[in-house]
Amino acid sequence: MKIALVYSFKESEWFSVTKILNNLISSYKAAYSQSEIIEVNVPWNYADTDLKQAIKQIKNENVDKVVFLDHKPNPLYFARQLRVEGLGAIKEIVIHVYGDFTLDFNKWSNFHYAMEGVNVKFVCASHKQKDLVSSMLLGDNPVYVCPFPVADDEFYYDDSGVDEIRKKHKLRESDTVFLYVGRISTMKRNLETIKTFLELRKNGDLDDSHKFLIAGGFDLLGNHYLREGLLLGEYFRRVMQVIESYPKEISESVKLLGSIKNTELVPFYNTADYFLSMSTYHDEDYGMAVAESLCCGLPAILTDWAGYSSFNLGDEKATRYVDCSLSQKSPEFNCEQLSEHLKQAKKLKLSREERKEIAKKYKNEITVSACSKKIIDIQNAPESIFNGFNDTLHRLGLITIFKGTPFLNEFNNCYNQFYYEVYESYVRKNR
Repeated sequence: MKIALVYSFKESEWFSVTKILNNLISSYKAAYSQSEIIEVNVPWNYADTDLKQAIKQIKNENVDKVVFLDHKPNPLYFARQLRVEGLGAIKEIVIHVYGDFTLDFNKWSNFHYAMEGVNVKFVCASHKQKDLVSSMLLGDNPVYVCPFPVADDEFYYDDSGVDEIRKKHKLRESDTVFLYVGRISTMKRNLETIKTFLELRKNGDLDDSHKFLIAGGFDLLGNHYLREGLLLGEYFRRVMQVIESYPKEISESVKLLGSIKNTELVPFYNTADYFLSMSTYHDEDYGMAVAESLCCGLPAILTDWAGYSSFNLGDEKATRYVDCSLSQKSPEFNCEQLSEHLKQAKKLKLSREERKEIAKKYKNEITVSACSKKIIDIQNAPESIFNGFNDTLHRLGLITIFKGTPFLNEFNNCYNQFYYEVYESYVRKNR
């Protein structure tokens, strides 16, 4: 067997995508011998010669399985050229789907015609994304789940660096520390989370032993689906207005740490008592920061939104969830449920031994070595002849050509019926 791993050799501008891609490559290399794998470069800004060169490489190596690992360029272009030049020995095409699946409806619609009747396997990082992709397919094409893996030895439980972090950020051993890591952004719901936390401090439901650390940089992303953008520094100003509206002795409980190098996050994960994220981001197909924190034994309080739900392994000590709903302008999380989780947090803090058990459990499920086994299972699964996508996806693809935002109701600048149809799977109760 010969497997071609197809991706852009140039690193993504999205750090999380670079991490995901490198760890997926490692998973495949752990699953198969070096002689069974070739790596094929398809640049994001490819030219026709790049595609032809990649396909020539695949044919010269007598590849029988092609695996698309990157989130762009969309597999359409490669698949279309491959169909033109003949499939040759290729028996199977595997596509790892990313959160931007819903941004590429027009390309997927054309992929339908390029690959109809071919053995194609779609692999999602979470169960809810699997449900979303499955809802767009014709027939009973199976969709598989393989988490975006965490490197085996990169994140782990180790409290040796905790004292240094606590001293630097003036944290007492008795403090209950919540931690958010990631982009600080509108649809990550950082502002609403901060406000909920500060209101509980103001009302006395939380005392000065509760701290909220936020690590990450602010971005300019508003809500693309509603054509709502942000000015430079606008979201930062909104967040600071909320923080500064409270008395200093309360507002000091929230600490903006700025961006922290990924290689320096382990002691922060081990210092904190809970990972806290109320994200309802449309592309939240997984959650690398959540995965990394859980491999450090850090329990998480999360929205039951999209990929976050798949971190539920049935242990309430590890994951506690907040329900979400779809509204006219954005997905919303249940503030009352979040408040209850925050109020209960101090008395539910875990021991070192409990955290070690959580770390062990997740490292057995979502690391490179664990995912290499899932990859083998997917590769060994029966053929899955691609019947194409359904009318919903094709209609959304046509709308995308003309206005770019298929979920926008132009009359009231709210979501249209397609939005609720597509994203309903992202708000179902967690598994």
